[in-house]
Amino acid sequence: MSELSFKQVQAKHSSYYEYLIDGVPLKEILGASKMESISPFGVWNIERQLNSILQLQGKAKPTLESGRIIFYECPECGDFDCGAVTAEVQKIGEQKVWRNFAMENPQGIWFEAFEPIKPIFFDKTQYYNVLEQLKNKLISQ
Repeated sequence: MSELSFKQVQAKHSSYYEYLIDGVPLKEILGASKMESISPFGVWNIERQLNSILQLQGKAKPTLESGRIIFYECPECGDFDCGAVTAEVQKIGEQKVWRNFAMENPQGIWFEAFEPIKPIFFDKTQYYNVLEQLKNKLISQ
């Protein structure tokens, strides 16, 4: 089982919170460490950031018609038309699972955009606690 955490990092255009899986940036795991896209956390308006957390928790409907969750998006505008890194987020028993990462935009989904990785499993309690901690940081900023 993996452990989720977040680290504030400086990107070309702004500062944002990077996903860490067992201490390793998700971009690195995907083989996309040079990608300029950013997570939805730390940049956009607070309502959008909180909605992204709710989607990761399964408490809000995904904004995408595909039912997938946005993990990284355009650092300049955050517009889905520019393309986004998405994945399926599921709850299986006492675990949350991220799987099938891909590049997505309104024209389609490209699974070959990243190195194939195994599904990432998290303990549900640790996962929710970390997302609540992130939520509190974002609200207090």
